[in-house]
Amino acid sequence: GIFLHKEIQMITNYYRDHDGWNGKTTLDIEDGRTLVIRTSKRSIGGGLATSVTAWRRNEDGSNRHVMGFGLGEGDYSERVTLSMPSRITEKLVRQQHETTLTRIGSIRADVRDYYEAQERRAQAREELENSPHATFA
Repeated sequence: GIFLHKEIQMITNYYRDHDGWNGKTTLDIEDGRTLVIRTSKRSIGGGLATSVTAWRRNEDGSNRHVMGFGLGEGDYSERVTLSMPSRITEKLVRQQHETTLTRIGSIRADVRDYYEAQERRAQAREELENSPHATFA
């Protein structure tokens, strides 16, 4: 809804590393997960990419992300924006990153949908395995 931003605590940093300028935002979402939104130079193929990945907080405070390789398993990981500027400047990184953040409501909804679908598949598998007529080759 419209009041989303009140409850969202987003931490955004812009910094420079060996690949140039980066924008990084972290926010805690439901189920002990953290979303990381990162805008940086793409390592293969060039361009400026903004991606969203979900991480789960462990008891010890560390975070883990399980690769899903696009099969709908593992943790959420999606490239949401790709531009091909001739030069990647701090200003461009900030613009692209901020523009992505304006869509945080729909991004969060996508992430929720992703995990709900994953949960439904897991339940369906469980029901299948526990059904009395299940046969396993």
